[in-house]
Amino acid sequence: LSLLAGFGGNAAELDFYRSGASRTLGLAPEILSDESALRAYEALRDLTFPYATLSARLAVLPTEVLHCLEACRVEYLAHAACGIARIFVSRQMEVVEAQKTFARWRLSAHDAGGHVQLLSAAPAIRAGLKFFELPDEGVFKLMRRLKETFDPAGIFNPRCFVGGL
Repeated sequence: LSLLAGFGGNAAELDFYRSGASRTLGLAPEILSDESALRAYEALRDLTFPYATLSARLAVLPTEVLHCLEACRVEYLAHAACGIARIFVSRQMEVVEAQKTFARWRLSAHDAGGHVQLLSAAPAIRAGLKFFELPDEGVFKLMRRLKETFDPAGIFNPRCFVGGL
């Protein structure tokens, strides 16, 4: 388990945050600053899960992140303050299990007033999953009109977007 926290302020404020983190965690945290802090943040921000069988981006209100992650029952990387988490399953799955898992993720996000976007799926289960949800009818009509306007010949990524657009 890792926790990366960023703090800013004057020297007195930073000392306050450091001592609070130390008391809360029950240990002396490693304190990074300047370039080393930036490198650690960028490494975490750019972390990928190359061996994930199924991965998605969960987006909900920050107050709902923990509840959704518990309901999803998966490994995750979360930015607690913004309500965004990358969730994934690294073990092998059959198509039906992947469908049920992703449906659980989607239901959890919807219940929290958010959404989940499927990012990747292993080739063996990909065909059985819907990467995009259909928006409501009015929004979908607008999307179709935009696609027809900017791609009248239908040659740009045919049938690769929402609803087969």
